Amino acid sequence: MALRDGFYRVRFSAGIANWGLVVVEGMTVRGGDNQYLFSGVIREEGALSMVTLRVLAHAIHAVTTGGSSSKNFELTLTGSASNHSFELSGPFPETSTPIVVHGNWLANLDL
Repeated sequence: MALRDGFYRVRFSAGIANWGLVVVEGMTVRGGDNQYLFSGVIREEGALSMVTLRVLAHAIHAVTTGGSSSKNFELTLTGSASNHSFELSGPFPETSTPIVVHGNWLANLDL
């Protein structure tokens, strides 16, 4: 099932946890937290959702929840999504540390 367009509150977990905000519009996802920005595409394959993100640090001393200090990288996550929430996971490319991302719908795009 496709994600509903709108704003989502997300929790990134990989050793430590962090919170961020995601905007889903069609099959595009954009967002960020206090250290990183990301943009990418969503692909649906049956019950499985896959998101490929381009991630860019905006904080000088940014460190991911997985312990990586990479400033620009690609992250691929897979998992399940419903109309109002998602849970995706995958490894950080530099460290192979697993990351889990939980998201819950907050509001429509037009607020």
